[in-house]
Amino acid sequence: MNFNQILDVWGYSLKTAWNVVFTRILLFLPNLIASLILFWLGVVFANWLYRLTKTTLNMVKLDKLVNSAGLSQFLKRAEITAKVEEVIATIVKWLVLIVVLISSLNILGLTGVSGLLGRILSFLPQVI
Repeated sequence: MNFNQILDVWGYSLKTAWNVVFTRILLFLPNLIASLILFWLGVVFANWLYRLTKTTLNMVKLDKLVNSAGLSQFLKRAEITAKVEEVIATIVKWLVLIVVLISSLNILGLTGVSGLLGRILSFLPQVI
C-alpha cells in the first residue's frame, strides 16, 4: 500500500465519520427544539399558575384562616417568614416545573434523569 492509498483510506474514514456525526446532530435537533419549546411553555405556565394561585388565595383571605387556626405560630417556629399564600403558590409552581422538566427530558431521551425526577415527585406526598 503506498502513501496515496493510505491517505485515501484515511480521507474516506474521516468523511464517513463526519457524515455519521452530522446526521446524528440533524436527527437530534428536532427533539432538542421541541424539548426547549415545551420547557419554555411550561415555565410560562408555571409562573402564570403561581400568580393565579397567589391571587386566588389572597382573595379567599387564607391568611386570616391560617391565623385563626394557629398555623401562623407553627410557621414562625419553623422560621418561615413568607406568607402562606406564597408558600402554597411556590409549591404549585415547582410541582408544575418538575412535571414539565420530566416531559422535556423524556423528549430528549434522557429517561434515567426523568425517572429520578419522577421518583422524587412521587416521594413529595410523603414529605407533605
